[in-house]
Amino acid sequence: MIPLILAQVADSSWANKTTAHPVGLALLVIFAVWVYFSPRRLAMVPFFLMACLAARQRIVVATLDFDFLRILVMVGWARILTRGELRGFIWKPIDVTLILWGVVSLTAYSVLHNESSAAIRMAGNTFDAVGGYILFRCLIRGWPDVLTLIRAMAMIAVPIAVFFFIERMTRRNIFSVFGGVPLITVERNGSLRCQGAFVHPILAGSFWAALLPLFFALWFGTLKDRALSVLSVGSAMVIIVACASSTPLAGVAAAIMATGLFVFRYQMPIIRWVVFLTALGMHLSMNKPIWHLIGRYQFVSGSTGYHRYRLIDAFVRNFNEWWLDGVVSTAHWGRWLQDVTNEYVLQGVKGGLATLVLFLLITVFAFRGVGKLWRLYPDNSAPQRFAWALGAVIFTHMVIFIAVSYFGQITMLWIMNLAMVGSMTPVASRAPRRAPESPAQTERSRSGAVPA
Repeated sequence: MIPLILAQVADSSWANKTTAHPVGLALLVIFAVWVYFSPRRLAMVPFFLMACLAARQRIVVATLDFDFLRILVMVGWARILTRGELRGFIWKPIDVTLILWGVVSLTAYSVLHNESSAAIRMAGNTFDAVGGYILFRCLIRGWPDVLTLIRAMAMIAVPIAVFFFIERMTRRNIFSVFGGVPLITVERNGSLRCQGAFVHPILAGSFWAALLPLFFALWFGTLKDRALSVLSVGSAMVIIVACASSTPLAGVAAAIMATGLFVFRYQMPIIRWVVFLTALGMHLSMNKPIWHLIGRYQFVSGSTGYHRYRLIDAFVRNFNEWWLDGVVSTAHWGRWLQDVTNEYVLQGVKGGLATLVLFLLITVFAFRGVGKLWRLYPDNSAPQRFAWALGAVIFTHMVIFIAVSYFGQITMLWIMNLAMVGSMTPVASRAPRRAPESPAQTERSRSGAVPA
């Protein structure tokens, strides 16, 4: 926990300062040109590359921070506005809910802090999330776009794993030359916690753990996809192990479990009720609340599960403080509890109960969309498994949320994953439903047999 606190303190001192390496600036120019001029199905790839290589760099103009990912989002909006790619956008419940969440959280945070600097900072974060989501929704129109992005993610995992392996062996982070990350790798209880270009080792490992279901699904694609699946899963595990944190390992367990539940896909309503009633029974019968179990797991030495239990417990006990529009600080809740390492708690702390409920509703609509999607395809088919993987990714994020609050590159990944689901969610209509183009059709589309 202490390294996380120190990282956040360091982050606040680094903010509002231009940090732009010449190589980083060159990448920004290349990726900006790529985003604007490339075919639509390739326009998402630079965002992922930037997240993995140089997202910690930024340019400050009149105290306004423009990190490189935010600049790419702005370029992306210039693209879709000038190319008319907003036309044909079909609104879905998840879209409306996410925008409403952004508006409510921005309003509540601004009212709570009552400072122009706080409102500006939150407005930037809202633009990153809501603006990035709508942009990605416009760029992702079907399976060809989704599969292109998944394959790109899988290929990028391989060199990133090499960088993490080098950092593990040398204890030197080569991305430190860009600024925003330390040169010497942090060590905890004898284990090096590598982070590459990411804001923190926990978030670096969680980033790749959340992608595992998509990498697993590649196994059911073409022969080349199978090889890519093996390479990407292996690379992601190298990165996760190098991070030496419990939360990414919990994410791995969640990804494997969620992917494996595909076998029981038609029994999921029963499984959900069994899990809910079991958890409720345990909560009512135990001496301590069920979230006390979080304090008992420890995948690696030095884990701080007990801190996370105390945070959730204090969050529940202090409901009267934060439910309306959040709370300025949680430091008075207990020792070290200013370190809000839980995304659900952070949503309530920043924006009150309304923000938290809307945040949860986003995931509800995401799961509903995935449920409708996979039922459109033949049983055990590759497209059905890819559709299931989209839901498994959302579940993995939700498990990770319990132990860490998102900031930095992983926020972009969360929004990107939601956009995949939002774009592929079937639209209700009176006409007979037609399944989105499958992965197999995607391959035929490229050969000219089927229009893309």
